[in-house]
Amino acid sequence: MSPIRLDRHAWTNKLLLAAVLTLLWFALSGGQGWWTALPAIILILFASHWLLPETLKPVSLTGLLSFSLYFIQRSILGGLDVAWRALHPKMPLDIRQHVHRFEVDGPARTIIIGSLSLMPGTLSVSQDGDQLTVHSISGDVAHECRRLEQRAQGVFLVQEQQP
Repeated sequence: MSPIRLDRHAWTNKLLLAAVLTLLWFALSGGQGWWTALPAIILILFASHWLLPETLKPVSLTGLLSFSLYFIQRSILGGLDVAWRALHPKMPLDIRQHVHRFEVDGPARTIIIGSLSLMPGTLSVSQDGDQLTVHSISGDVAHECRRLEQRAQGVFLVQEQQP
C-alpha cells in the first residue's frame, strides 16, 4: 500500500468526514461508548482513502452548512405539509410527476437524488441519463428541484457541469 498523501482539500474532506461520523455516533449513542467509536471512525477514515480516493471533490464548508440548513428547513416544512394533508378531512393531495433535467453531474447529482427522496412529500422515482423523475404529493416541484440543485452544487468547490 502506498503512504497516505493528502492535499489541503483532501484533508478538509477527511476532517469533515470525521466530524460527520463523530456527530452521527453522538446522536445515535447519546455520547456513550467512545472506546468503540474512536477506533471505528479512524478505521473508516483510513478505509475511505482506498475505497473513495477519486470520488470526493473538494468541499466548501460554508456551502455544506448552507445546504444542511436548507435541507433541514425544507424537511420540517415538508413534514408539516404532509401532516396537514394527511389530517385534513379532504386530504388535498395534488399528485404529480415532474421530470427534472440535471444541470450538474457527479456528487452533486447524488446529493440531489438522495435529498429529494428524504424530503417529505417527494420521491425520486427513476433516473434516465440526465433526467430524474420525481413524484410529489404537493403539485409542481420544478422550482424546488432547481433550488435544491443550486444548493447541492454549492457544496463543492469544483463544479462539474454536464457535458
